[in-house]
Amino acid sequence: MSEPDSDRPISFESTADSNPYSAPIESPAIVVPDEMRRGRFAQVRVVAILTIVQGSLVVCYGLVMTGMMGFLIVVSQSQNPAFDPLGGNNAPPGMETMVIFLYGGLGGLMTVTGGLTIHSGIRLLYYRNRVYGIVMLVVGLACMISCYCAPTAIGLAIYGLIVLTNGPVVRAFAMVQEGRSVQEIEHHFNNLPAL
Repeated sequence: MSEPDSDRPISFESTADSNPYSAPIESPAIVVPDEMRRGRFAQVRVVAILTIVQGSLVVCYGLVMTGMMGFLIVVSQSQNPAFDPLGGNNAPPGMETMVIFLYGGLGGLMTVTGGLTIHSGIRLLYYRNRVYGIVMLVVGLACMISCYCAPTAIGLAIYGLIVLTNGPVVRAFAMVQEGRSVQEIEHHFNNLPAL
C-alpha cells in the first residue's frame, strides 16, 4: 500500500469542471463582466407577485366604492321620510350628488389603477416592461388617499423600486428585450455569485 503524499498541498478550491453536481453551462453566448453579481435578481418574482396581490386589493376596494355609489343612488332616490326621524333631508343641497360622484370617481379610479397594477405585475413576471412596473408602483401610491391600501402601497413601492433599479435586474430586463428567453436568463443569473 502506498502512503499518501504528505508534501503535496491540499486544494479546497472547486471548479465547475471538478464538481459533478454543478449545473452545466448551456448558453455561453451570454457574456457579462467578471464582477457581475446576481444582485436582487431573485427578488423580481417576489415583487411581481406582490404587485399582482396589491392590484387585486385595489380592484376589490374600487369595486366596493363603486357598489357604495350604487347603494347611495338607490337610497337617495327612495327618499322615504320614514327613514329620517326628523322628517326631512338634513343634507345641504347638492351634497348627495357630490358624495355619489366622489364614491363613483374614486371607485372607478381605484378599479382602473388596480387593473393596470395587475397587468404590470404579470409583465414583471416575464421580465418585460420594467419602466411600466416602476410607473405603476409610483402610481399605486395614489391609492393612499383611500387609506385602505396605504401601508402595503408604501411598502411595495419602496421594496419594488429598490429591486427594479438594481443593476443586475436592469441587465436581466435588457436581456429579455434583446431576445433572450426567461429560462436562459434565470439559468444564467442563478449561476452567478450572490450580491
